[in-house]
Amino acid sequence: MIWLCIVLAVLICLAMLLLLPVEIRIHYEHFQEDDRGTLEIRYLFGLVHLKRELTKMKVGMTDEGPTVGAKTESDKHASKGMLSAAELPEIFRDLRSIWDFRRTAGRILGRFGRHLHVQVITLEANVGFTDAVLTGTSIGFLYMVVEMVFGYVSQYCRLHQVPTVAIHPVFNQSVLQVRTQGIMKVRLGYAISAGIRLLVAWKRRT
Repeated sequence: MIWLCIVLAVLICLAMLLLLPVEIRIHYEHFQEDDRGTLEIRYLFGLVHLKRELTKMKVGMTDEGPTVGAKTESDKHASKGMLSAAELPEIFRDLRSIWDFRRTAGRILGRFGRHLHVQVITLEANVGFTDAVLTGTSIGFLYMVVEMVFGYVSQYCRLHQVPTVAIHPVFNQSVLQVRTQGIMKVRLGYAISAGIRLLVAWKRRT
């Protein structure tokens, strides 16, 4: 009887832990040549707190438009080669398996998104070109793209408030300054379930 009570108590504690929310905070800033991004995960009302720096990204502005690049390893030892006809079937099989995984992952993430509560999304940017007409056109285009992205997010996640977006034009100079922040919550059980299903789908792909 005592062991049964202990087992029941452990199961109740595990269930409570799985029902507690995990808070995810994402913050990114770009100012001139300085890029800073952080990812914070909080659990058990802040008792468990993980903070990681995001991968270094290179964001800039040219006369042709915004540019984004990632910091990668040196390609000094990259070799050039040609594909043979015998390698094509294997390449197509790999592409097909990746495509199948993408569809499976999309369904898993779609179900997971219904349990993801997005509490805060903010985006503030200063964008400018040397051409005033190009600056005005770019501002309108960026607003359209951002609204489309947030509209897509609202279909698959639960937004608790309307995203805050402010894109300011800067005339007669090339400028790109971005500050964005997102705060999301999801119960630990849903996150673990989605992670396990994604891992199983990836293993089946290989």
